[in-house]
Amino acid sequence: MAETTEAHEHHDDEIHMPPNSWAPLWVAVGVTVTMVGLAYLHDFVFIFPIGLLVLVSGITAWVMAAVKEHGELH
Repeated sequence: MAETTEAHEHHDDEIHMPPNSWAPLWVAVGVTVTMVGLAYLHDFVFIFPIGLLVLVSGITAWVMAAVKEHGELH
């Protein structure tokens, strides 16, 4: 029983840092391109869908990484 308590206490003292990821930058670029595409929708119709595609794929990558990390921790 002492080993279980000791191991549990050690786990509580650890600080978890998530791994490095390009997903937040990917999402930021997607938001920026989407907003620029929205602002210039009449002039450059193709920018808005590209921005949406980058944004959605960035959010998907970020969520998938979080789910994978959560699975590794538990």
